[in-house]
Amino acid sequence: MTPLVAETAPPHTRPITSDRSTQLKRFVGYLRVSSDEQTKTNARDGYSIDVQREMVERKAVQLGGEVVEWFVDPGRSAKNLNRPDLTRMRQYLRDHPEVDGVIVAWLDRLSRNTEDAVVLFTEFRETGVHLISCSESFDETPAGKFMRAIFTAKAQYDNDDRAERVTRGIQKKLEQGGTPTRAHIGYLNTRKRVGGKDIATVVVDDERIGHIQWAFEQYATGEWSDSTLWLALVERGLTSQPRGDRPEVPVARSKVATILTDRYYLGQVPYKGQWYRGEHPQTIDPELFDRVQEIRTAHRHAGDKPSQHRHYLKGTLYCGHCGSRLGMTPSTGNGGTYDYTYCIERHLRGTCQQPHVVVDRFEPQVIALYDHIRIVPKWRERVRACLRDDADADLGQRQREIARLTKRLAQLAVEKKNLAISLRKAPRLAEEINAQLDDIEAQEKAATKRLADANLDRDTLAKVYADAERLLDRLPLAARIVDEHGRRLLNQFFFEKVLVKGHQLVGVIYTETARLILGYPSGPVGPGGQSIASEITFYGATNPDPLSGVQGSNIDSLVGAAGVEPATARV
Repeated sequence: MTPLVAETAPPHTRPITSDRSTQLKRFVGYLRVSSDEQTKTNARDGYSIDVQREMVERKAVQLGGEVVEWFVDPGRSAKNLNRPDLTRMRQYLRDHPEVDGVIVAWLDRLSRNTEDAVVLFTEFRETGVHLISCSESFDETPAGKFMRAIFTAKAQYDNDDRAERVTRGIQKKLEQGGTPTRAHIGYLNTRKRVGGKDIATVVVDDERIGHIQWAFEQYATGEWSDSTLWLALVERGLTSQPRGDRPEVPVARSKVATILTDRYYLGQVPYKGQWYRGEHPQTIDPELFDRVQEIRTAHRHAGDKPSQHRHYLKGTLYCGHCGSRLGMTPSTGNGGTYDYTYCIERHLRGTCQQPHVVVDRFEPQVIALYDHIRIVPKWRERVRACLRDDADADLGQRQREIARLTKRLAQLAVEKKNLAISLRKAPRLAEEINAQLDDIEAQEKAATKRLADANLDRDTLAKVYADAERLLDRLPLAARIVDEHGRRLLNQFFFEKVLVKGHQLVGVIYTETARLILGYPSGPVGPGGQSIASEITFYGATNPDPLSGVQGSNIDSLVGAAGVEPATARV
Protein backbone atom coordinates (compact mmCIF):
# COMPACT_ATOMS: atom_id res chain seq x y z
CA MET A 1 0.00 0.00 0.00
CA THR A 2 1.23 3.52 -0.73
CA PRO A 3 2.39 5.16 2.55
CA LEU A 4 -0.04 7.78 3.82
CA VAL A 5 2.76 10.31 4.44
CA ALA A 6 3.47 13.37 2.34
CA GLU A 7 6.89 15.09 2.41
CA THR A 8 5.19 18.17 3.79
CA ALA A 9 2.14 17.30 5.89
CA PRO A 10 -0.81 19.71 5.77
CA PRO A 11 -1.48 21.81 8.89
CA HIS A 12 -3.02 19.94 11.84
CA THR A 13 -2.24 16.51 10.37
CA ARG A 14 -0.16 13.77 11.90
CA PRO A 15 1.88 11.30 9.84
CA ILE A 16 1.01 7.63 10.18
CA THR A 17 3.81 5.07 10.20
CA SER A 18 4.05 1.34 10.75
CA ASP A 19 6.94 1.64 13.24
CA ARG A 20 5.93 -0.69 16.10
CA SER A 21 8.44 1.05 18.41
CA THR A 22 6.30 4.19 18.49
CA GLN A 23 3.09 4.69 20.46
CA LEU A 24 0.06 2.86 19.10
CA LYS A 25 -2.00 4.97 16.73
CA ARG A 26 -5.65 5.57 17.56
CA PHE A 27 -8.21 4.86 14.85
CA VAL A 28 -11.97 4.73 14.57
CA GLY A 29 -13.66 2.22 12.29
CA TYR A 30 -16.73 2.97 10.20
CA LEU A 31 -18.84 0.07 8.92
CA ARG A 32 -22.01 0.16 6.81
CA VAL A 33 -24.30 -2.19 4.93
CA SER A 34 -27.26 -1.15 2.81
CA SER A 35 -29.81 -3.80 3.74
CA ASP A 36 -31.09 -5.22 7.00
CA GLU A 37 -30.51 -8.73 5.68
CA GLN A 38 -26.75 -8.11 5.58
CA THR A 39 -26.80 -7.31 9.29
CA LYS A 40 -28.36 -10.68 10.10
CA THR A 41 -26.22 -12.93 7.92
CA ASN A 42 -23.28 -14.95 9.18
CA ALA A 43 -21.64 -14.97 5.75
CA ARG A 44 -17.91 -14.38 5.77
CA ASP A 45 -17.71 -12.83 2.32
CA GLY A 46 -19.11 -9.85 0.46
CA TYR A 47 -19.83 -6.59 2.27
CA SER A 48 -21.12 -8.04 5.55
CA ILE A 49 -20.43 -6.21 8.81
CA ASP A 50 -18.22 -9.06 10.11
CA VAL A 51 -16.01 -9.00 7.02
CA GLN A 52 -15.63 -5.22 7.15
CA ARG A 53 -14.75 -5.34 10.86
CA GLU A 54 -11.98 -7.90 10.25
CA MET A 55 -10.56 -5.83 7.38
CA VAL A 56 -10.49 -2.65 9.47
CA GLU A 57 -8.91 -4.37 12.48
CA ARG A 58 -6.21 -5.91 10.26
CA LYS A 59 -5.46 -2.53 8.64
CA ALA A 60 -5.16 -0.85 12.04
CA VAL A 61 -2.59 -3.44 13.14
CA GLN A 62 -0.65 -3.00 9.88
CA LEU A 63 -0.42 0.73 10.56
CA GLY A 64 0.81 0.17 14.11
CA GLY A 65 -2.37 1.12 15.90
CA GLU A 66 -5.71 -0.03 17.27
CA VAL A 67 -9.39 0.76 16.77
CA VAL A 68 -10.58 2.70 19.80
CA GLU A 69 -14.21 3.24 18.68
CA TRP A 70 -16.58 1.62 16.21
CA PHE A 71 -19.36 3.32 14.29
CA VAL A 72 -21.83 1.06 12.49
CA ASP A 73 -24.78 2.05 10.27
CA PRO A 74 -26.70 -1.17 9.48
CA GLY A 75 -29.28 -1.08 6.73
CA ARG A 76 -28.41 2.50 5.71
CA SER A 77 -27.92 3.91 2.22
CA ALA A 78 -24.84 5.98 1.39
CA LYS A 79 -26.80 8.37 -0.84
CA ASN A 80 -26.62 11.10 1.80
CA LEU A 81 -25.04 11.92 5.17
CA ASN A 82 -28.19 11.39 7.23
CA ARG A 83 -26.96 8.30 9.06
CA PRO A 84 -27.04 8.02 12.87
CA ASP A 85 -23.58 6.60 13.48
CA LEU A 86 -21.93 8.68 10.75
CA THR A 87 -23.28 11.78 12.48
CA ARG A 88 -22.04 10.45 15.82
CA MET A 89 -18.60 9.72 14.34
CA ARG A 90 -18.25 13.24 12.93
CA GLN A 91 -19.00 14.69 16.35
CA TYR A 92 -16.66 12.17 18.02
CA LEU A 93 -13.77 13.27 15.78
CA ARG A 94 -14.39 16.92 16.73
CA ASP A 95 -14.41 16.01 20.43
CA HIS A 96 -11.34 13.71 20.29
CA PRO A 97 -8.44 15.42 18.51
CA GLU A 98 -6.14 12.56 19.56
CA VAL A 99 -7.69 10.25 16.91
CA ASP A 100 -5.26 9.65 14.05
CA GLY A 101 -7.51 8.27 11.33
CA VAL A 102 -10.81 6.83 10.10
CA ILE A 103 -10.58 3.35 8.56
CA VAL A 104 -13.19 1.97 6.16
CA ALA A 105 -13.19 -1.34 4.30
CA TRP A 106 -14.09 0.39 1.01
CA LEU A 107 -14.46 4.06 0.24
CA ASP A 108 -18.07 3.57 -0.88
CA ARG A 109 -18.94 2.42 2.66
CA LEU A 110 -18.45 6.07 3.66
CA SER A 111 -20.24 7.76 0.76
CA ARG A 112 -21.63 7.14 -2.71
CA ASN A 113 -22.14 10.80 -3.47
CA THR A 114 -19.26 12.97 -4.68
CA GLU A 115 -20.52 16.16 -3.02
CA ASP A 116 -21.01 14.43 0.33
CA ALA A 117 -17.57 12.84 0.03
CA VAL A 118 -15.98 16.27 -0.41
CA VAL A 119 -17.71 17.47 2.77
CA LEU A 120 -16.32 14.54 4.75
CA PHE A 121 -12.82 14.82 3.28
CA THR A 122 -12.73 18.51 4.21
CA GLU A 123 -13.88 17.80 7.78
CA PHE A 124 -11.27 15.09 8.21
CA ARG A 125 -8.50 17.34 6.89
CA GLU A 126 -9.51 20.24 9.15
CA THR A 127 -9.48 18.02 12.24
CA GLY A 128 -6.19 16.40 11.29
CA VAL A 129 -7.68 12.97 10.68
CA HIS A 130 -6.50 10.68 7.89
CA LEU A 131 -9.01 8.71 5.82
CA ILE A 132 -7.76 5.17 5.23
CA SER A 133 -9.29 2.55 2.95
CA CYS A 134 -8.49 -1.13 3.30
CA SER A 135 -9.05 -1.72 -0.43
CA GLU A 136 -7.99 1.46 -2.24
CA SER A 137 -4.66 3.32 -2.16
CA PHE A 138 -4.52 7.11 -1.98
CA ASP A 139 -2.86 9.81 0.09
CA GLU A 140 -2.79 13.60 0.38
CA THR A 141 -0.46 14.10 -2.59
CA PRO A 142 -1.94 15.41 -5.86
CA ALA A 143 -1.81 11.90 -7.32
CA GLY A 144 -3.44 10.47 -4.20
CA LYS A 145 -6.23 13.04 -4.28
CA PHE A 146 -6.75 12.30 -7.95
CA MET A 147 -7.11 8.58 -7.23
CA ARG A 148 -9.48 9.27 -4.33
CA ALA A 149 -11.64 11.38 -6.64
CA ILE A 150 -11.71 8.50 -9.15
CA PHE A 151 -12.83 6.03 -6.47
CA THR A 152 -15.50 8.43 -5.22
CA ALA A 153 -16.82 9.13 -8.72
CA LYS A 154 -16.95 5.41 -9.45
CA ALA A 155 -18.95 4.82 -6.28
CA GLN A 156 -21.51 7.40 -7.35
CA TYR A 157 -21.59 6.00 -10.89
CA ASP A 158 -22.25 2.51 -9.54
CA ASN A 159 -25.02 3.89 -7.35
CA ASP A 160 -26.61 5.89 -10.20
CA ASP A 161 -26.34 2.93 -12.57
CA ARG A 162 -27.97 0.64 -10.03
CA ALA A 163 -30.77 3.16 -9.48
CA GLU A 164 -31.37 3.43 -13.22
CA ARG A 165 -31.55 -0.34 -13.57
CA VAL A 166 -33.98 -0.51 -10.66
CA THR A 167 -36.12 2.21 -12.26
CA ARG A 168 -36.19 0.32 -15.56
CA GLY A 169 -37.18 -2.83 -13.74
CA ILE A 170 -39.94 -1.03 -11.86
CA GLN A 171 -41.23 0.54 -15.08
CA LYS A 172 -41.32 -2.85 -16.78
CA LYS A 173 -43.17 -4.33 -13.83
CA LEU A 174 -45.70 -1.47 -13.93
CA GLU A 175 -46.26 -2.04 -17.66
CA GLN A 176 -46.99 -5.68 -16.90
CA GLY A 177 -49.49 -4.71 -14.20
CA GLY A 178 -47.28 -5.66 -11.26
CA THR A 179 -46.88 -3.94 -7.90
CA PRO A 180 -43.27 -2.80 -7.42
CA THR A 181 -43.81 -1.97 -3.75
CA ARG A 182 -45.30 -3.84 -0.82
CA ALA A 183 -48.96 -4.69 -1.37
CA HIS A 184 -51.40 -2.30 0.30
CA ILE A 185 -53.45 -3.35 3.31
CA GLY A 186 -56.10 -5.82 2.20
CA TYR A 187 -53.67 -7.59 -0.14
CA LEU A 188 -50.70 -9.94 0.28
CA ASN A 189 -47.42 -10.31 -1.58
CA THR A 190 -46.88 -13.93 -2.56
CA ARG A 191 -45.22 -16.07 -5.21
CA LYS A 192 -46.69 -18.64 -7.56
CA ARG A 193 -45.29 -21.20 -10.00
CA VAL A 194 -45.93 -20.32 -13.64
CA GLY A 195 -44.22 -22.36 -16.34
CA GLY A 196 -41.72 -23.74 -13.85
CA LYS A 197 -40.76 -20.27 -12.55
CA ASP A 198 -41.48 -18.48 -9.29
CA ILE A 199 -43.38 -15.29 -10.10
CA ALA A 200 -44.06 -12.53 -7.57
CA THR A 201 -47.74 -11.62 -7.45
CA VAL A 202 -50.37 -9.95 -5.28
CA VAL A 203 -53.47 -11.72 -3.95
CA VAL A 204 -56.41 -10.61 -1.83
CA ASP A 205 -55.92 -10.83 1.93
CA ASP A 206 -59.14 -12.59 2.91
CA GLU A 207 -58.54 -11.76 6.58
CA ARG A 208 -58.55 -7.97 6.02
CA ILE A 209 -60.31 -7.12 2.76
CA GLY A 210 -63.76 -7.57 4.31
CA HIS A 211 -62.99 -4.78 6.78
CA ILE A 212 -61.80 -2.51 3.96
CA GLN A 213 -64.96 -3.08 1.91
CA TRP A 214 -67.11 -2.50 4.98
CA ALA A 215 -65.31 0.80 5.64
CA PHE A 216 -66.08 2.08 2.11
CA GLU A 217 -69.72 1.01 2.33
CA GLN A 218 -70.24 2.66 5.70
CA TYR A 219 -68.47 5.91 4.84
CA ALA A 220 -70.56 6.19 1.66
CA THR A 221 -73.65 6.65 3.87
CA GLY A 222 -72.30 10.07 4.89
CA GLU A 223 -72.82 9.24 8.57
CA TRP A 224 -69.23 8.58 9.61
CA SER A 225 -66.12 10.62 10.29
CA ASP A 226 -62.58 9.28 10.03
CA SER A 227 -62.38 9.01 13.83
CA THR A 228 -65.60 7.08 14.36
CA LEU A 229 -64.85 4.81 11.42
CA TRP A 230 -61.37 4.13 12.81
CA LEU A 231 -62.79 3.14 16.20
CA ALA A 232 -65.26 0.81 14.50
CA LEU A 233 -62.50 -0.79 12.41
CA VAL A 234 -60.39 -1.37 15.50
CA GLU A 235 -63.37 -2.99 17.21
CA ARG A 236 -63.93 -5.17 14.15
CA GLY A 237 -60.30 -6.33 14.40
CA LEU A 238 -58.57 -4.68 11.44
CA THR A 239 -54.82 -4.93 12.01
CA SER A 240 -51.68 -4.06 10.10
CA GLN A 241 -49.84 -6.73 8.17
CA PRO A 242 -46.98 -8.25 10.26
CA ARG A 243 -43.55 -7.60 8.77
CA GLY A 244 -40.46 -9.48 9.87
CA ASP A 245 -40.08 -8.99 13.61
CA ARG A 246 -42.92 -6.46 13.75
CA PRO A 247 -46.19 -8.07 14.89
CA GLU A 248 -49.61 -7.05 13.64
CA VAL A 249 -51.15 -4.13 15.55
CA PRO A 250 -54.51 -2.33 15.32
CA VAL A 251 -54.61 -0.06 12.27
CA ALA A 252 -53.58 3.55 12.99
CA ARG A 253 -56.17 6.33 12.81
CA SER A 254 -54.24 8.09 10.03
CA LYS A 255 -54.60 4.93 7.92
CA VAL A 256 -58.34 5.52 7.49
CA ALA A 257 -57.83 8.52 5.18
CA THR A 258 -55.17 6.59 3.25
CA ILE A 259 -57.48 3.61 2.75
CA LEU A 260 -60.51 5.67 1.70
CA THR A 261 -58.55 7.53 -0.99
CA ASP A 262 -56.42 4.61 -2.22
CA ARG A 263 -57.06 3.74 -5.88
CA TYR A 264 -55.15 0.49 -5.36
CA TYR A 265 -58.53 -1.04 -4.47
CA LEU A 266 -59.70 -0.11 -7.99
CA GLY A 267 -56.96 -2.30 -9.46
CA GLN A 268 -54.50 0.55 -9.98
CA VAL A 269 -50.86 0.84 -8.88
CA PRO A 270 -49.23 4.10 -7.67
CA TYR A 271 -45.71 5.12 -8.63
CA LYS A 272 -44.17 8.60 -8.39
CA GLY A 273 -47.48 10.42 -8.25
CA GLN A 274 -49.08 8.51 -11.14
CA TRP A 275 -51.45 5.56 -11.27
CA TYR A 276 -51.00 2.54 -13.53
CA ARG A 277 -53.37 -0.32 -14.32
CA GLY A 278 -52.48 -3.32 -12.19
CA GLU A 279 -53.15 -7.03 -12.47
CA HIS A 280 -54.11 -7.45 -8.82
CA PRO A 281 -57.83 -8.00 -8.17
CA GLN A 282 -60.13 -4.97 -7.92
CA THR A 283 -61.97 -5.10 -4.58
CA ILE A 284 -63.92 -1.81 -4.49
CA ASP A 285 -66.57 -0.81 -7.01
CA PRO A 286 -65.64 2.42 -8.86
CA GLU A 287 -69.07 3.95 -8.20
CA LEU A 288 -68.71 3.31 -4.47
CA PHE A 289 -65.18 4.73 -4.53
CA ASP A 290 -66.33 7.91 -6.30
CA ARG A 291 -69.21 8.34 -3.86
CA VAL A 292 -66.77 8.18 -0.94
CA GLN A 293 -64.56 10.84 -2.57
CA GLU A 294 -67.60 13.11 -3.05
CA ILE A 295 -68.51 12.78 0.62
CA ARG A 296 -64.95 13.52 1.74
CA THR A 297 -64.91 16.64 -0.44
CA ALA A 298 -68.28 17.73 0.91
CA HIS A 299 -67.16 17.24 4.50
CA ARG A 300 -64.03 19.32 3.93
CA HIS A 301 -66.05 22.11 2.32
CA ALA A 302 -68.72 22.30 5.02
CA GLY A 303 -66.43 21.61 7.94
CA ASP A 304 -69.10 19.35 9.44
CA LYS A 305 -68.54 16.37 11.69
CA PRO A 306 -71.12 13.73 10.83
CA SER A 307 -70.06 11.69 13.84
CA GLN A 308 -71.60 14.35 16.12
CA HIS A 309 -74.81 14.88 14.15
CA ARG A 310 -76.14 13.48 10.91
CA HIS A 311 -78.56 16.09 9.57
CA TYR A 312 -77.75 17.10 6.01
CA LEU A 313 -78.03 20.86 6.82
CA LYS A 314 -75.32 20.71 9.48
CA GLY A 315 -72.45 22.97 8.45
CA THR A 316 -74.66 25.00 6.10
CA LEU A 317 -76.81 27.08 8.49
CA TYR A 318 -75.35 30.20 10.12
CA CYS A 319 -76.74 32.75 12.54
CA GLY A 320 -77.92 35.95 10.81
CA HIS A 321 -77.46 37.92 14.05
CA CYS A 322 -73.82 37.27 14.93
CA GLY A 323 -72.48 35.19 12.03
CA SER A 324 -71.67 32.07 14.08
CA ARG A 325 -72.32 28.58 12.86
CA LEU A 326 -75.54 26.94 14.03
CA GLY A 327 -75.01 23.71 15.89
CA MET A 328 -77.59 20.94 16.00
CA THR A 329 -78.79 18.70 18.77
CA PRO A 330 -81.64 16.21 19.14
CA SER A 331 -84.27 16.92 21.76
CA THR A 332 -87.03 14.62 22.96
CA GLY A 333 -90.47 15.88 23.87
CA ASN A 334 -94.10 16.14 22.83
CA GLY A 335 -94.20 12.58 21.62
CA GLY A 336 -91.01 12.46 19.59
CA THR A 337 -87.38 13.45 19.03
CA TYR A 338 -86.68 16.64 17.10
CA ASP A 339 -83.51 18.19 15.73
CA TYR A 340 -82.96 21.70 17.06
CA THR A 341 -80.51 24.35 15.86
CA TYR A 342 -78.70 26.58 18.33
CA CYS A 343 -76.27 29.47 17.92
CA ILE A 344 -72.78 28.45 19.03
CA GLU A 345 -71.96 32.04 20.06
CA ARG A 346 -75.01 32.14 22.32
CA HIS A 347 -74.25 28.67 23.66
CA LEU A 348 -70.64 29.61 24.57
CA ARG A 349 -71.00 33.23 25.68
CA GLY A 350 -74.67 34.13 25.80
CA THR A 351 -74.10 37.21 23.60
CA CYS A 352 -76.58 36.42 20.81
CA GLN A 353 -80.39 36.46 20.66
CA GLN A 354 -80.90 33.65 18.10
CA PRO A 355 -83.40 31.19 19.65
CA HIS A 356 -83.39 27.41 19.44
CA VAL A 357 -85.37 26.41 16.34
CA VAL A 358 -86.54 23.05 15.05
CA VAL A 359 -84.43 22.41 11.93
CA ASP A 360 -87.51 21.23 10.04
CA ARG A 361 -88.57 24.91 9.84
CA PHE A 362 -85.57 25.67 7.64
CA GLU A 363 -85.65 22.66 5.31
CA PRO A 364 -88.44 23.89 2.99
CA GLN A 365 -86.92 27.40 2.96
CA VAL A 366 -83.54 26.04 1.82
CA ILE A 367 -85.18 23.83 -0.83
CA ALA A 368 -87.13 26.85 -2.07
CA LEU A 369 -83.84 28.61 -2.86
CA TYR A 370 -83.46 26.30 -5.87
CA ASP A 371 -86.61 27.79 -7.42
CA HIS A 372 -84.58 30.95 -8.09
CA ILE A 373 -81.34 29.31 -9.24
CA ARG A 374 -80.70 29.62 -12.97
CA ILE A 375 -77.32 28.80 -14.44
CA VAL A 376 -76.03 31.45 -16.85
CA PRO A 377 -76.56 30.12 -20.42
CA LYS A 378 -72.90 30.22 -21.43
CA TRP A 379 -71.95 28.26 -18.31
CA ARG A 380 -74.79 25.78 -18.84
CA GLU A 381 -73.35 24.95 -22.24
CA ARG A 382 -69.82 24.70 -20.86
CA VAL A 383 -70.94 22.36 -18.11
CA ARG A 384 -72.95 20.28 -20.59
CA ALA A 385 -69.90 20.00 -22.87
CA CYS A 386 -67.70 18.97 -19.93
CA LEU A 387 -70.23 16.34 -18.87
CA ARG A 388 -70.31 14.87 -22.35
CA ASP A 389 -66.51 14.84 -22.59
CA ASP A 390 -66.28 13.12 -19.22
CA ALA A 391 -68.94 10.63 -20.26
CA ASP A 392 -67.09 9.82 -23.48
CA ALA A 393 -63.83 9.35 -21.58
CA ASP A 394 -65.34 7.20 -18.82
CA LEU A 395 -67.42 5.09 -21.16
CA GLY A 396 -64.47 4.69 -23.52
CA GLN A 397 -62.29 3.52 -20.66
CA ARG A 398 -64.99 1.09 -19.56
CA GLN A 399 -65.27 -0.22 -23.14
CA ARG A 400 -61.51 -0.75 -23.29
CA GLU A 401 -61.68 -2.62 -20.00
CA ILE A 402 -64.42 -4.85 -21.40
CA ALA A 403 -62.33 -5.55 -24.52
CA ARG A 404 -59.26 -6.32 -22.40
CA LEU A 405 -61.15 -8.72 -20.13
CA THR A 406 -62.77 -10.44 -23.12
CA LYS A 407 -59.34 -10.93 -24.69
CA ARG A 408 -57.93 -12.19 -21.38
CA LEU A 409 -60.70 -14.77 -21.03
CA ALA A 410 -59.95 -16.02 -24.55
CA GLN A 411 -56.25 -16.32 -23.66
CA LEU A 412 -57.08 -18.25 -20.48
CA ALA A 413 -59.27 -20.62 -22.48
CA VAL A 414 -56.35 -21.37 -24.82
CA GLU A 415 -53.95 -21.88 -21.89
CA LYS A 416 -56.48 -24.19 -20.25
CA LYS A 417 -56.81 -26.23 -23.44
CA ASN A 418 -53.03 -26.52 -23.84
CA LEU A 419 -52.62 -27.66 -20.24
CA ALA A 420 -55.30 -30.30 -20.73
CA ILE A 421 -53.34 -31.62 -23.75
CA SER A 422 -50.11 -31.60 -21.71
CA LEU A 423 -51.82 -33.55 -18.95
CA ARG A 424 -52.79 -36.32 -21.37
CA LYS A 425 -49.27 -36.47 -22.81
CA ALA A 426 -47.40 -36.28 -19.51
CA PRO A 427 -49.52 -37.71 -16.67
CA ARG A 428 -46.42 -37.80 -14.46
CA LEU A 429 -46.67 -34.01 -14.25
CA ALA A 430 -50.29 -34.18 -13.14
CA GLU A 431 -49.72 -32.46 -9.79
CA GLU A 432 -47.97 -29.43 -11.30
CA ILE A 433 -50.37 -29.16 -14.27
CA ASN A 434 -53.45 -29.46 -12.06
CA ALA A 435 -52.09 -26.68 -9.86
CA GLN A 436 -51.73 -24.47 -12.93
CA LEU A 437 -55.25 -25.40 -14.06
CA ASP A 438 -56.62 -24.40 -10.66
CA ASP A 439 -54.84 -21.07 -10.95
CA ILE A 440 -56.26 -20.46 -14.44
CA GLU A 441 -59.78 -21.34 -13.28
CA ALA A 442 -59.42 -18.84 -10.43
CA GLN A 443 -58.27 -16.20 -12.92
CA GLU A 444 -61.22 -17.07 -15.20
CA LYS A 445 -63.65 -16.67 -12.33
CA ALA A 446 -62.20 -13.31 -11.34
CA ALA A 447 -62.07 -12.04 -14.94
CA THR A 448 -65.65 -13.18 -15.59
CA LYS A 449 -66.89 -11.28 -12.53
CA ARG A 450 -64.91 -8.17 -13.52
CA LEU A 451 -66.34 -8.41 -17.05
CA ALA A 452 -69.88 -8.58 -15.71
CA ASP A 453 -69.17 -5.65 -13.39
CA ALA A 454 -67.65 -3.66 -16.25
CA ASN A 455 -70.72 -4.20 -18.44
CA LEU A 456 -72.95 -3.18 -15.56
CA ASP A 457 -70.77 -0.17 -14.79
CA ARG A 458 -70.96 0.94 -18.42
CA ASP A 459 -74.76 0.99 -18.35
CA THR A 460 -74.80 2.65 -14.94
CA LEU A 461 -72.32 5.32 -16.01
CA ALA A 462 -74.41 6.16 -19.08
CA LYS A 463 -77.47 6.67 -16.87
CA VAL A 464 -75.52 8.71 -14.30
CA TYR A 465 -74.23 11.12 -16.94
CA ALA A 466 -77.67 11.41 -18.52
CA ASP A 467 -79.17 12.24 -15.12
CA ALA A 468 -76.38 14.73 -14.41
CA GLU A 469 -77.09 16.55 -17.68
CA ARG A 470 -80.80 16.75 -16.88
CA LEU A 471 -79.94 18.39 -13.53
CA LEU A 472 -78.77 21.49 -15.40
CA ASP A 473 -82.36 22.42 -16.27
CA ARG A 474 -84.23 20.74 -13.41
CA LEU A 475 -82.44 21.82 -10.22
CA PRO A 476 -85.66 22.75 -8.35
CA LEU A 477 -87.08 19.28 -8.99
CA ALA A 478 -83.80 17.58 -8.20
CA ALA A 479 -83.51 19.34 -4.82
CA ARG A 480 -86.92 17.95 -3.88
CA ILE A 481 -86.57 14.33 -5.02
CA VAL A 482 -82.96 13.41 -4.24
CA ASP A 483 -82.10 11.67 -0.99
CA GLU A 484 -80.43 13.46 1.90
CA HIS A 485 -76.96 12.59 0.66
CA GLY A 486 -77.69 14.12 -2.75
CA ARG A 487 -79.28 17.16 -1.14
CA ARG A 488 -76.22 17.63 1.08
CA LEU A 489 -73.97 17.59 -2.00
CA LEU A 490 -76.15 20.11 -3.84
CA ASN A 491 -76.28 22.43 -0.83
CA GLN A 492 -72.58 22.30 -0.23
CA PHE A 493 -71.83 22.98 -3.88
CA PHE A 494 -74.07 26.06 -4.09
CA PHE A 495 -74.26 27.48 -0.54
CA GLU A 496 -71.27 28.55 1.46
CA LYS A 497 -73.54 29.86 4.25
CA VAL A 498 -77.28 30.09 4.66
CA LEU A 499 -78.13 32.89 7.14
CA VAL A 500 -81.16 32.67 9.43
CA LYS A 501 -82.73 35.00 11.98
CA GLY A 502 -85.28 33.53 14.30
CA HIS A 503 -87.32 31.11 12.19
CA GLN A 504 -86.62 32.76 8.84
CA LEU A 505 -83.96 32.42 6.19
CA VAL A 506 -82.68 35.95 5.55
CA GLY A 507 -79.77 35.54 3.17
CA VAL A 508 -77.33 33.28 1.37
CA ILE A 509 -73.60 33.46 0.69
CA TYR A 510 -72.98 31.37 -2.40
CA THR A 511 -69.74 29.52 -3.03
CA GLU A 512 -67.26 31.12 -5.38
CA THR A 513 -67.98 28.59 -8.13
CA ALA A 514 -71.74 28.99 -7.73
CA ARG A 515 -71.50 32.79 -7.95
CA LEU A 516 -69.57 32.45 -11.19
CA ILE A 517 -72.01 30.14 -12.96
CA LEU A 518 -75.09 31.94 -11.58
CA GLY A 519 -73.82 35.47 -12.21
CA TYR A 520 -74.41 36.52 -8.59
CA PRO A 521 -72.46 39.26 -6.77
CA SER A 522 -70.16 38.53 -3.85
CA GLY A 523 -71.51 38.82 -0.34
CA PRO A 524 -74.97 37.91 1.00
CA VAL A 525 -77.85 37.77 -1.46
CA GLY A 526 -81.55 37.30 -0.97
CA PRO A 527 -83.48 34.21 -2.11
CA GLY A 528 -83.94 35.76 -5.55
CA GLY A 529 -80.26 36.59 -5.99
CA GLN A 530 -80.48 40.31 -5.14
CA SER A 531 -77.59 41.81 -3.15
CA ILE A 532 -78.42 42.48 0.51
CA ALA A 533 -74.88 43.09 1.83
CA SER A 534 -75.82 46.52 3.17
CA GLU A 535 -78.74 45.04 5.13
CA ILE A 536 -76.71 42.42 7.02
CA THR A 537 -74.69 43.40 10.09
CA PHE A 538 -73.42 41.13 12.84
CA TYR A 539 -73.08 42.12 16.48
CA GLY A 540 -72.19 40.75 19.88
CA ALA A 541 -69.17 38.64 18.97
CA THR A 542 -66.17 38.84 21.29
CA ASN A 543 -63.80 36.89 19.03
CA PRO A 544 -62.84 37.76 15.44
CA ASP A 545 -66.02 37.28 13.46
CA PRO A 546 -65.88 34.30 11.10
CA LEU A 547 -67.14 36.37 8.20
CA SER A 548 -65.97 39.94 8.60
CA GLY A 549 -62.73 39.26 10.44
CA VAL A 550 -63.25 42.38 12.63
CA GLN A 551 -62.95 42.14 16.40
CA GLY A 552 -65.13 44.07 18.79
CA SER A 553 -68.56 44.23 20.32
CA ASN A 554 -70.06 46.12 17.37
CA ILE A 555 -68.86 44.40 14.24
CA ASP A 556 -68.83 46.21 10.96
CA SER A 557 -70.81 45.08 7.97
CA LEU A 558 -70.59 41.44 7.00
CA VAL A 559 -68.77 41.96 3.72
CA GLY A 560 -66.25 44.60 2.74
CA ALA A 561 -65.88 46.22 -0.63
CA ALA A 562 -64.09 43.22 -2.09
CA GLY A 563 -66.53 40.68 -0.67
CA VAL A 564 -65.79 37.54 1.28
CA GLU A 565 -63.93 35.88 -1.56
CA PRO A 566 -60.91 37.24 -3.45
CA ALA A 567 -61.74 39.91 -6.01
CA THR A 568 -60.74 37.61 -8.90
CA ALA A 569 -63.22 34.81 -9.51
CA ARG A 570 -61.85 31.30 -9.90
CA VAL A 571 -63.45 27.97 -10.64
